[in-house]
Amino acid sequence: TFLTFALIFSLRLFSQISVCGSAVELTADTIGSHAVYGMWTCSHNQIVITNIDQSPLHFKVMADASAIPNFFVNSMQSVWFYWNYIDNQNNLHIDSVNVVFYEMPNCYHFTDTTTCSHSLHLIGQTSISNASVSWQGLTSNTSNPIFSDPMQTSTNIFFPLAGNYFIVWTEMNAENTACRCSDTFMVNIVDIPHVELGSDISICNSHFAYLCSNTDSNVTGFWSGPTGISYYNGPNDSLLNPYGSQNKCTWIKWNNFNDTIVMYYIVTNGICTTYDSVNVVFTFAYPPIITTNTTDTLSNNNQYNLLCAVTPAYGYGYWIDNNTGTVFQPSNNTPCNVMAIVNNNGLHCFNWVTVNHTCRDTSEAFCVDFTSIEVAETTKDISIYPNVFNDYLTIKSPQTMIVSLEGYDVLGKKQISIQGIQLESGENNIPVKNNLVEGMYLIIIQYGNQKISFKVYHLK
Repeated sequence: TFLTFALIFSLRLFSQISVCGSAVELTADTIGSHAVYGMWTCSHNQIVITNIDQSPLHFKVMADASAIPNFFVNSMQSVWFYWNYIDNQNNLHIDSVNVVFYEMPNCYHFTDTTTCSHSLHLIGQTSISNASVSWQGLTSNTSNPIFSDPMQTSTNIFFPLAGNYFIVWTEMNAENTACRCSDTFMVNIVDIPHVELGSDISICNSHFAYLCSNTDSNVTGFWSGPTGISYYNGPNDSLLNPYGSQNKCTWIKWNNFNDTIVMYYIVTNGICTTYDSVNVVFTFAYPPIITTNTTDTLSNNNQYNLLCAVTPAYGYGYWIDNNTGTVFQPSNNTPCNVMAIVNNNGLHCFNWVTVNHTCRDTSEAFCVDFTSIEVAETTKDISIYPNVFNDYLTIKSPQTMIVSLEGYDVLGKKQISIQGIQLESGENNIPVKNNLVEGMYLIIIQYGNQKISFKVYHLK
C-alpha cells in the first residue's frame, strides 16, 4: 500500500518543486518579511487550498488537486502558487513557486501462483497514461528467472529450476521515475512428473498383454483404457485383479483379435498431472494353407505356374523358396495364379507364409522337381507303392535298369539317398531306413538324366 504525503516547502528556498501525487504542503518563509497578513492563490482555480496554521499570515497551507477530474495531462501537471502578503507598511508583496505534480501509479496486484510449467507469460497493467515498467526477480536459493522483455508490460519468464521465485513488478511515472509503486508476488515451479511406457506392443495369438510404466518414485498413477479392459496378476483368467489398474505393472486382457487399443498411464505428484500412452495390437497368425494339387510336383522346364494358397482374412501372405534366386510373378505376395521361375534345376520346396502384424506362420513345404529333360519312355512306366509305407518301398519297373532313389521331407531336406539300385523287370522291394519321421515324402527316382517323382506317406 502506498500513501501520498504532501511535501512542505519554503518559498524562499525553492523556485520549483516536484511532487509525486496530487497534494502538496506549502510554507512561506516569513522571517524578515514584516508580513502582517497573507494568503495563497494558484494558477489552477480548482485546486483546494486549505490553511493549516492559525495565524493571520496563512503562511502554511495544503494544496489538494485530488478531486479534480482529468487533472493530470500525460501523467503530470504544472501549477504556479503565489503567496500574497501585506507588510507593516501596508505594502503588497507576491512570492511564487512552480509545483510540478506527477501522477502516482497505483500498482496492479498479482496473486501468488503455482504452476507445472517452467515458462510463464505475464501481462502487467499500468494505471497511468505515461508509465514505464520493469520486471525483476529477487535473489533466491533456487536460481534467477530470465525475462524476455523486462522493460515491457508483457514478458515471458523462464524459470531454470523448480522451486519458489519472487517476482517484482514496478510501475513508474515516465516523467519522474521516483514516482513509482511495486508489487511482489511468488511463483512456485513444480516439475511435471516423468512417465514413459516405451514402444507400441504387438501381441500374437493371445488375449493377454503385460504393461509396465517407468515413472518417478514420488508419484501416484493408474491405468486407463477402453471399455472392456480387464486387469490381471498374470496371463490367466483365474488371476483377475479388480485393482490392477493402480499397479505400475499389470497384465491386461482384451477379448478381441485384430484390434488396436490405446492404454494410458496417468500420474500426478499432487500438483502436476501428465500421462503417456501406448498402442497395444492384439492379433493372431492365420493358418497358411496351400491348395495346389499334391500330385503336381514335377516341371520339365524352369517355370511352375500351379502354386496357389488361401489369402489370409487379415494381414498378407508371401511365397518363399528354399533355393535362392527364384522369382515369383507377378509377385511373391500373390496367393494364386503365381508363377515361380527358378534359376537351377532340381528340387525346390515352396512355403506360403502368412503375416498379421508381428504374427506369422509358415506352411508345410510344397516341393517341385524342376528338370529341363522330358520323362523318357524308359522311366514313365515306373511306379512306387504303397502310398503309405513303413520300412520298404516297392518299385515296379518295366525293364532291368540301375537307378538312384532320393527322398525329401516337407521342409525340402534330403532324408533318403540310395545309389546304384539294381531293378529287375517287375516288382522290386527296396528297404529304407527305419528312423524316418512320420509324414509326407517326395521320392525321386533317377535313371541317367531322366527323373520321375512320387509322393508317399511314411507311417511307423
